[in-house]
Amino acid sequence: HLLPYLEASKKGDYIVIGSKRYLSPEEEQVVIRLLSTAGIVDSALINGRRYWVVKPKHSGAC
Repeated sequence: HLLPYLEASKKGDYIVIGSKRYLSPEEEQVVIRLLSTAGIVDSALINGRRYWVVKPKHSGAC
């Protein structure tokens, strides 16, 4: 139910996921749980909005 409040952009090998509005701590935890499987690299709070940097895990041999 939080997808309408999130936006994503690709920056090189990384994907930046940002909130379009303030997220409650409970909502942030839901997003963190979802993104943790994708590989969260960093997060920041900018102007009251949370952003997460994700480096997608590639399948196959490295």
